[in-house]
Amino acid sequence: DLILINEKDKNPTESPDKNFIYVDISSVENGTGIVSYDNKLLGKNAPSRARRYALSGSTLVSTVRPNLRAFAYISEEHKEAVYSTGFAILRSKDEKRLLNKLIYIYFMNLEPLMEQIIEKMPKGQYPSINKADIESLQIPVPPIEIQKKIISECEAIDAEYNTSRMAIETYRQKISDIFNKLEVITKDKMGGVKMLKQICYYSNERISMSKMSVADYISTDNLLQNCEGVKPYDGVPNTNSAVKYKKGDILLSNIRPYLKKIWLADKDGGCSPDVLVIRLDSHDCLPEYVYHVMARQQFFDYVMTDVKGMKMPRGNKDNIMRYEIPVIPLAEQQQVINQVKEYKEQINMAHKIITGCPKRKKAVLENYLN
Repeated sequence: DLILINEKDKNPTESPDKNFIYVDISSVENGTGIVSYDNKLLGKNAPSRARRYALSGSTLVSTVRPNLRAFAYISEEHKEAVYSTGFAILRSKDEKRLLNKLIYIYFMNLEPLMEQIIEKMPKGQYPSINKADIESLQIPVPPIEIQKKIISECEAIDAEYNTSRMAIETYRQKISDIFNKLEVITKDKMGGVKMLKQICYYSNERISMSKMSVADYISTDNLLQNCEGVKPYDGVPNTNSAVKYKKGDILLSNIRPYLKKIWLADKDGGCSPDVLVIRLDSHDCLPEYVYHVMARQQFFDYVMTDVKGMKMPRGNKDNIMRYEIPVIPLAEQQQVINQVKEYKEQINMAHKIITGCPKRKKAVLENYLN
């Protein structure tokens, strides 16, 4: 009665030689509302699921594993973007009754709504909901003035969130600048650069799932975008064994490298085959130093120069190993690590603010709706 669902479609194959931005479910960061618009394809290479279009004021709702909250609010229309049919795209039928932004706030933060969604999800590895399920969901509809207050307070929290994210980007840039200067210095000295294959290798050692905890299982799903580490695995791995990793290994997602999923393991465990386990076998470099060199935009740009597959690009493993890193004395590497750690502490402080934002938004909803 209140919401329009999938009101507009767009078929990029009708313009086969024109680029478009494909936004699939993996392009939306779980629980943050952040959308990556980096995946550009030619119309003739469009996946069959690239058919949805989002107008300004739309809410993207992932219908596959919606409990992960791959939801986003489209404040401004992106005319080059086409969205996957894995999304339900919602807008208010009448903003005099229900404001568009409140729909997004509800889906992202209203626990009774998520409880309804989970009840409708069938059991399985990729549980999903459909249009009829969404149409049957019940939501509170307070007076418009109350809706505006909810939105206003949530947007104030979002402002703190965005300030913290900007601080994170600032300190990340400072970290990047450290390595940019090192690259210039070592190249000028000649011989101060080595390819990854000269100092490390891909480990394919296996471990039985019976000998490890699910909490130590890493897949492309629980590796976080933008070099932000990992989160606990949500589910039960559909495998009897995994690729073994050890503390100090570098884990790199080889699916959609532009999502920048990389982690320096601080424990032992196992991972899916789509996650590359990079292990050092040289005394010339410290694992943490190599990780910081790789966890930069320059590295992922390099990986994206040689990928296979349009719908789900994968990095060329041989090419990845040809990536060059500046090699400096171990004592200087440790100095770099220490400087990076200082910046990381500032980043972690900003992360604490960010992680507290969802709880504060839920408190806003409880205050007005109860």
